[in-house]
Amino acid sequence: MSDATLQATGLSYAYRGVSHNVFDSFNLDVCAGSMLAVLGNNGAGKSTLLDLLAGISKPKTGRVSVSGENLLAMTRRKAARRVAYVTQQQTVPYLKVYDQVLLGRRPHITWNVAERDRKAVARCLSMLRLEDFADRFCDELSGGERQKVLVARALAQEPQVLILDEPTSALDPKNQIEVMTAIRSVTRSERFATVLVLHDINLALRFCDRFMLIRDGRVVTQGGRDAMTDEAVSETYGMRFRIVDIDGASVAVPCA
Repeated sequence: MSDATLQATGLSYAYRGVSHNVFDSFNLDVCAGSMLAVLGNNGAGKSTLLDLLAGISKPKTGRVSVSGENLLAMTRRKAARRVAYVTQQQTVPYLKVYDQVLLGRRPHITWNVAERDRKAVARCLSMLRLEDFADRFCDELSGGERQKVLVARALAQEPQVLILDEPTSALDPKNQIEVMTAIRSVTRSERFATVLVLHDINLALRFCDRFMLIRDGRVVTQGGRDAMTDEAVSETYGMRFRIVDIDGASVAVPCA
């Protein structure tokens, strides 16, 4: 039995009307307190993979487990207590920040909002440093602030697994760093198994400790920092890259 919090075993998937499989007999392990970056070319199947790991899409073969339990065998409420998923391009609601984060408590609320729920919301706002934004409307916030609110709502579910699809898309560099710093901080403090799709290789190198490289539905490689070789990154993106050290940090440099 693996000690991974999130585990995919023998996972295969086929798009409707397509004969060949995606991620054929695919395996994955993500441990508590770890951040796995999923990187790959456009159309590689990264978002499809996240849907499978979140239990939204059903695999053709194999299973996804959280702490040893089959995710698809869980009720929706139980699954929502185990896995929180922040998708791309969510509609900005006309809600106050506090109420948006409170929505993350839905898997735990039975009849009425309890004191435990309010304490959980307050804690999540504090972890993302959003206390001063609690009474502001979400559509008044900047892109980076809204992204932090979505992460806070996911944290309010009190999950074991945190899945994020391009959490830094459309953000400027300052907000990218702030959002990724917050995600890494809560991953470590709350012992989440975090999986996130990123387009920025250097953000992944800076903040993540595990990596999966995908090209056209095929896993090129996965592992720790040693998996991020010149050859693997170049194969993934179909162009030459070099991984170099700058001031003690690994940086991916595209080569003409």
